Amino acid sequence: MNNKLIAMVGLLLISGAALAKGKHYDGSEPLLCTAMTAQICDVSGCAAADRETELNGVKHLVLDFKRNRIKSPESGVETKIDSVQQVDNRLFLQGMNERPDADEDDARIWTMAIADPTGMMTLTLAGEEMAVVIFGACAPVQ
Repeated sequence: MNNKLIAMVGLLLISGAALAKGKHYDGSEPLLCTAMTAQICDVSGCAAADRETELNGVKHLVLDFKRNRIKSPESGVETKIDSVQQVDNRLFLQGMNERPDADEDDARIWTMAIADPTGMMTLTLAGEEMAVVIFGACAPVQ
């Protein structure tokens, strides 16, 4: 069994235990999301993204709904959550990078969808002539 599958199963077990205690993916509790796989795309096509070189080593994201922030513990980068909406059994978040040092080539908009009750997550980032799609899972922070 590969490491990605083991990590995914572990997150699903954690998610299941949290759900049994009444936690849901509705934006009321902080979440820890783990990236399992990623694709980076440009006008010529898509390829698997190298987390260390192309995603700055980011593996986890902490969603803090009280502060409307997402933070990467690995890089320390934090960004604002501009919109949170729950539709049926999915939680949708959107935002735009707000780094003061970002130039127009670094401008990115992002969207995240989290399924309830599984916690499965899809994150997309889009910029000029590029896009990143990240698949993973989220679990309530205990």
